[in-house]
Amino acid sequence: MSLELVTDRKTKEPATAAAAAVYRLGVQKGVLFGENRYAGLGNLIKIKPPLDVTRAQMSHALDVLDEVLGTIEANPA
Repeated sequence: MSLELVTDRKTKEPATAAAAAVYRLGVQKGVLFGENRYAGLGNLIKIKPPLDVTRAQMSHALDVLDEVLGTIEANPA
């Protein structure tokens, strides 16, 4: 699963700085999200849990993602 981050919903301009921040802040909180720099976009956040992920682990990862996205939204670069 991937999340595409854009700066504007109408123009769909890629939000590469925000995607890099999601990755960096996630790592600081102990959760590794994937990045996609394919085709030079760099605005996709990948969530690729292992097949044996527990509900608790997935819940924690999603909580961290929610927190990180809220932080970025409140403090845009």
